[in-house]
Amino acid sequence: MKVVVDSNIAFSAILHTNSKIARLLLAPQRAFTFYTCHLLMEEIEKHKEKIMTLAGYTIQEFEATKDTIFKSLHFISEELIPFEYWQKALPTVRDVDIDDIAFVVLADFLEAYLWTGDKILYEGLKAKGYAKVISTQELLAL
Repeated sequence: MKVVVDSNIAFSAILHTNSKIARLLLAPQRAFTFYTCHLLMEEIEKHKEKIMTLAGYTIQEFEATKDTIFKSLHFISEELIPFEYWQKALPTVRDVDIDDIAFVVLADFLEAYLWTGDKILYEGLKAKGYAKVISTQELLAL
């Protein structure tokens, strides 16, 4: 099953390498193929200092942990996604969290599920009829 990983999932995995989220991402024999967009790299870099502080990482520990998590993801450039997907996603995401549009667009483009731990995003997308969003608990149940 194809699954698009949003920023808060990656943040959580980097912060808590023994969490259910990290174990799902790093499982050697997993039933999922994980994708994300290049925006994730930018967001992790933007919040690097905060992540390091929260986790108590040195720069080397942060980089090693980030690299380990990133190796489990297939990065897709947002530029490869046709404009029609962006147009289609805009009404769904606009009132929920426009900052996450790239993840929704990628999920639609790949015909994948969007994995998020953001309750506002999850509930907002579900309320708008977006059925391809999945929580950590739902993913674990699969």
